[in-house]
Formats: sequence, structure tokens, C-alpha cells
Amino acid sequence: MGMAAAVVAIFKTMLDETANAASQDKQRTVSVMATDFSIPSVTYTSGTIIAYVKNTGTASFDPGDMDVYVDGLRIPRSNNNRTVNVTSDTDLSSIGTWDGGEELEFTIIKTYSIPASHTISVHAPNGVSAESVFSS
Repeated sequence: MGMAAAVVAIFKTMLDETANAASQDKQRTVSVMATDFSIPSVTYTSGTIIAYVKNTGTASFDPGDMDVYVDGLRIPRSNNNRTVNVTSDTDLSSIGTWDGGEELEFTIIKTYSIPASHTISVHAPNGVSAESVFSS
């Protein structure tokens, strides 16, 4: 009887853990499906890259949680050469949060010595990303 109770307790714990993992996986899938954004504009002038990123999905994010890469190199969130803000003329819903229909403005200080094509990519915390090519 005691052995049966122990086996039931073990299986219940395993079942609870499996249900929790399935719930977390479902939440992640819903988040990914609600996330969509594009980079409609990137300019480079005198050592400054300015990229606008439009949230075309329904998911909301803290702008500071977005990662940006230039030519495959991550620009750290704590880097003084990077700023990111929701553009004030689109920040209509939750002020300071990047909601659907709003645009982010990334400003990155980076100097190029010769003209060339470069790639910028922006990544949400859930792994969804968008990229664009610009010229220096």
C-alpha cells in the first residue's frame, strides 16, 4: 500500500511538471504568433545610424529589452553608443511600452571608414526578428 502511494505521488509530480511545461510552451507560442515588426527606414549620416522599427503585431515590449545587431555584432543594451525609444508621435497606448502600431527609434553611433552595405537586425525577447540593409 505504501509503495503504491509513493508511485502515485511520483507520477502526480511528473504529470504536474509536464502540464506546467506545456502551459509555458503554449504561452511562448502565443507570444511569437502575436509578434510582428518591420524596419521601414534606416539611415546612416556622419557616424550615426537611425533605424525605425514598426510594431505590426499585437504583442507589447519594453523597448530596452530589444536587441540590435549591426553586421552581426550585438550592440549591448548598456552601450553608451545606443539609445532606443518609442517615437513620441506614435506612443499613444501604454506610454514607454512598445505596443502594436507604434515605432521604435534606435540611434547607434558607429563610424565606417569606407562606403559599403551593412545589415541591421532587431530581435524581440521571444526570438522574433527583422532585418534591413543600409549603406554607409
